[in-house]
Amino acid sequence: MKWSFLHLITKKRHFVTSINFIKCKSVYFSQVMKRSIHMKKNVILFMIATIVFLLIDLLWLGVLSKDLYQEQLGHLISNEFKLIPAVIFYVAFVTGLLVLVLKPGLKEKSFKQTILYALIYGFATYGAYDLTNYATMQDFPLLIVVIDLIWGTSLTLVTTIITYVVYRRFFEK
Repeated sequence: MKWSFLHLITKKRHFVTSINFIKCKSVYFSQVMKRSIHMKKNVILFMIATIVFLLIDLLWLGVLSKDLYQEQLGHLISNEFKLIPAVIFYVAFVTGLLVLVLKPGLKEKSFKQTILYALIYGFATYGAYDLTNYATMQDFPLLIVVIDLIWGTSLTLVTTIITYVVYRRFFEK
């Protein structure tokens, strides 16, 4: 069988197209795998931070400061716990912690920078709540504002440090 020049060019073009297709598939698969690994890392970070934050905050609210809040805010505290708003708060807070504190700090590989981000985030988020209440609610106790600002900033800092160290030690390659 004789091969014409046109036939050889066509065969070569199909071969090159097939190789390019395989390369594209390989690149696509590689990107999907990177996204999958990235997503797993985010889930791990989120879970560590959520567990740490919840355990410490529940200890504070349920045991250590229960009497203080009851004494200072008893007239405002509901007898019925509302689970959905609490879940929304914790998910939103930890998501913000992940996006604005932990991910940038881990990317920069700077523990100091991560601590600074945590202090700012903790003060800003708890400050938004406490200072707004103090500014708008009649007889909202200044003592609670000060304690809660210190608590929220400290809780955010401790959660960040524990999450950062655990993640770097056990999950970051």
